[in-house]
Amino acid sequence: NMYGVDGLIVGSDQYTGAPLLATKAAYYTGAGIVKTITSEKVATLLPLYIPEAIPVLRPKIFHYDDFDGYDALLVGCGLGLDESAFRAVIDIMTASICPLVIDADALTILSRNMHLLEKQDRSVILTPHIGEFKRLCHVEDYPDLMIAAQSFASKYHCILVLKGPHTIVTDGKSSYRIASGNKAMAVGGMGDTLAGIITSLVGQGYEAIDAAILGVYIHGRAGDEVAKQAYTVIPEKLIEEIPHTMAEIVGEIEK
Repeated sequence: NMYGVDGLIVGSDQYTGAPLLATKAAYYTGAGIVKTITSEKVATLLPLYIPEAIPVLRPKIFHYDDFDGYDALLVGCGLGLDESAFRAVIDIMTASICPLVIDADALTILSRNMHLLEKQDRSVILTPHIGEFKRLCHVEDYPDLMIAAQSFASKYHCILVLKGPHTIVTDGKSSYRIASGNKAMAVGGMGDTLAGIITSLVGQGYEAIDAAILGVYIHGRAGDEVAKQAYTVIPEKLIEEIPHTMAEIVGEIEK
């Protein structure tokens, strides 16, 4: 399937909004199939919110074959920080092999288990905001954020998406600042939306660095479009704008 099968290990009974946004964003960015591996409460809400979604109850312990058949995985987005969330992150990082996007609570869990990042033999994309990045890296040891980001990505052989007013994307060798996006987008749920977009692009076969750059650009540009008519950019509205934004980008490339 050229549009990819994505596995989203997201959400918990406590945080039900984040997994819904991540799932919808992945579909609207063009994923073929999204399986949302989640808690019972989220699994009940999901089909009402996005009927295309396939809810799967999150097992207490993952086995290798739980990860079969996926083109991309996302972990985080409302996962919470209880023992089962820690267990899930550790299982995913040790038992799955396809490209992986790590966001939100999963980054906090990872910051206490950094050794897991050193053993990865696949594309791994981390999408922290500055507060999460400070848990992963001693930012004050570097002259500026760009150098801190580059050094981190280089050391851990990963792609870093450092979210902020001018999001930084780096693989440790090449680094980019993405200019799309605006301050009206500073709303809870924006990160979950971005994580779903990037995961969808990875599942569609984009190289990790390209998926990260393109994902941040699409997310920001869709947000800019919504902001033309709105004081606040609600993630839900941004997601509905994604297919239009992508069609426009394709049109511009084809010119």
